Amino acid sequence: MRLDLESLPEPTASKHDDVKATSVTGLVTLARCPQQFRWAFVDRLPMRPSPALRRGVAFHRKVELHNLGKVPLDDLEETTYDLTSERDPSAAAGPDPYEVFLTSRLADRPARFAEVPIDLQFGNVRVRGRIDAVYEPEPGEWEIVDYKSGRTSEDPSLDVQLQTYAIAAADGAVATPVPDRLTVTFAFFGGGEFAERAAVVDDAWLAAARTRIDALTDRFDRGEFEPTPSEACSRCDFKTFCETGRAFLAD
Repeated sequence: MRLDLESLPEPTASKHDDVKATSVTGLVTLARCPQQFRWAFVDRLPMRPSPALRRGVAFHRKVELHNLGKVPLDDLEETTYDLTSERDPSAAAGPDPYEVFLTSRLADRPARFAEVPIDLQFGNVRVRGRIDAVYEPEPGEWEIVDYKSGRTSEDPSLDVQLQTYAIAAADGAVATPVPDRLTVTFAFFGGGEFAERAAVVDDAWLAAARTRIDALTDRFDRGEFEPTPSEACSRCDFKTFCETGRAFLAD
């Protein structure tokens, strides 16, 4: 018996071979500085250990256990959570943010969902993440909450996180049926005080969110990673060899 290789069909690439993937944390980094995103999430250069990040992981685990009422099966790692601001030094000092959480309005409210995984597709880019908690104040009304172990931040790149979560909720990627009314909230527990920043998700808000996420994922797909210097350069792991960032900080 002889196998005629020439008669075999040519191998074809899977339709998923060109799909790129990132996390919600990656999208926030991309919004802040595409060059930092490239080094951290495309080239995957090593990043220095961060006491603030370790504290953020521990804080999120405590709140997760509080909401679940049981020990989850996953490991305690940075990649388990969408930690988008816990590299800020402010998140490593001050009172225990979990103790602040226990005094907040959220401590006595049962979460309908806790640590909800999401998996979304935007063109050729797949985005994964985990929502800290979804509360249901009234039937058909959801409040998506992301916990932060640091102080209040007005960093506009952080909004990408809540925008992605809102899209997931509206598209049925969290649960069905989708909510009739939706609010998204950042809850900050750093510095010994509870603070929050919230937005009501209406049609216009959601449309703007889709436009922004589409633009970010399209940038990732095209490989456009020019540096965007800002005050965040002072906390960047790659500032020692980023000429643009060093020049910005020097000025």
